[in-house]
Amino acid sequence: GQQQPHTTRSMSELDTRTRILDEAQALVQRLGANGMSYQHVSDAVGIRKASIHHHFPTKGELLTELLDRYTSVFLDAVDEVLSLDLPAAERLKRYLKLYEQPILDNPNHACLCAMLATEIESLDERTADRLREFFDVHHRRLAKLLAEGRREGEFEFEGSPSGLAHTVFALVEGAGLLARAEGSGLRRFRETTRQAQRLIGA
Repeated sequence: GQQQPHTTRSMSELDTRTRILDEAQALVQRLGANGMSYQHVSDAVGIRKASIHHHFPTKGELLTELLDRYTSVFLDAVDEVLSLDLPAAERLKRYLKLYEQPILDNPNHACLCAMLATEIESLDERTADRLREFFDVHHRRLAKLLAEGRREGEFEFEGSPSGLAHTVFALVEGAGLLARAEGSGLRRFRETTRQAQRLIGA
């Protein structure tokens, strides 16, 4: 009976922390890291700024945890797609569709990491390092898929899988930002992913 108040309080704190992260992520995806303030988060969650500082003393710590959470969720989805017992071309289609999700969730939102990449000079070193790790692990996974597809005769492209992976990743990340800026949404994004598949020879 002595443990119940502590457990309830811990669950409440965890819920508040999650709500802070959820709202901060939505704000960064819409406004960017520099546009997002603790006051914005306070207004969205309905708690005092002091409560946010209790969970995340600095904005850098908040952004780093956001990146860790986003990377974990996104990589789980990527690994699930890449581990499917399907032809490489089908796995590639499903991989590219993962980048549609921010647009589907909200046309005014962009990929969290794409937004942060535009502001990397203003991020603290730890957050910037986490962002580079996100891009690196995605690049390596895509390069592996491209190599497998060419080895199996499904993809026809010249040059290295690593070089092409950089190109394709840049295309899909950039397409998400442009679709948002132009207001063209999924239509333009999907045109870009189709071009990417042609580039790969899928």
